[in-house]
Amino acid sequence: MNTYPKKIILILFLFGCVFITSVNSDNTKSKSQEKNIASKTTNKEDESVLAVVNGEKITVNDYNEKFKQLSNYEKAMYRSEEGHKEFLKELIQNKLMLQKAKELKLDKDAEVQKKIEELMREVTESAMIDGLVKKEVLDKVVVTDKEAKAYYDEHKETFNESEKVKIRQIVLATEDEAQKTRQELLNGADFEKLAREKSIDKNTARQGGDIGYIEKGKMLPEMEKICFDLKVGEISEPLKTNFGYYILKLEDKKPAATKEFYEVSDSIKGKLIAEKQQKEYQNWLNQLEKNAKIEMKADFLDHTPTPPKNKS
Repeated sequence: MNTYPKKIILILFLFGCVFITSVNSDNTKSKSQEKNIASKTTNKEDESVLAVVNGEKITVNDYNEKFKQLSNYEKAMYRSEEGHKEFLKELIQNKLMLQKAKELKLDKDAEVQKKIEELMREVTESAMIDGLVKKEVLDKVVVTDKEAKAYYDEHKETFNESEKVKIRQIVLATEDEAQKTRQELLNGADFEKLAREKSIDKNTARQGGDIGYIEKGKMLPEMEKICFDLKVGEISEPLKTNFGYYILKLEDKKPAATKEFYEVSDSIKGKLIAEKQQKEYQNWLNQLEKNAKIEMKADFLDHTPTPPKNKS
């Protein structure tokens, strides 16, 4: 996989160097003091050791902290068991590189120090701006229950739900297997147990074949017709699809309805708050510019660097 972001590797390395410098310059703290601090900030589970690299530990806490820094896309790539092993392997590689950097005393290197200063400045400026916007705009935005209810009443049709059914399924590779399995079910076999044992759809098999509630209009037409024609507790004939033969069981049926306000009030408030914050932020920023003295050179484009031409 080896897709650990280069920027994160660089930041981990550079901040590791800062940490080395800090520790070397302040080595007067007693071990008992360090132990007390550690006990306040971590727990036993977090300190479980995942790997030891040349005598240095990588703990569960270390792993989790680095994992949090990934984007949602990157996290999804590492979700599997193999992915977690790969991510730990990359943390080990980073540890090895950092150890080598210490050995070469790169924390004293002028270029590294300059890069650290640039990164620290960027992080500081970003944190200050985030804090300012939060204090001046975001924290001041409020949405009341009355506003949320007014939105609900004005957009009630958007909270309509179609008729829905709760389904369990078993997917078999052949019609013969499907017919035999259906007969077992009709003879009293437990649907969930057979789904776990026989279904080739492993995702739903782990849930005993449960696929939850599905609204009308959101299923394959041939499957939808069967599901909505079944009675609660009834088991369908095998249905042939491109993915195998489906045996379906109807567990519950809910009529079309409109969600009550209490069911959607939190999501409405979230939506209205986001809209208000965006509007207030733009107004606040416009006012900030209006009150400032800003001079922009009319010919600024003449002073921007021109990218070098490719040599043929």
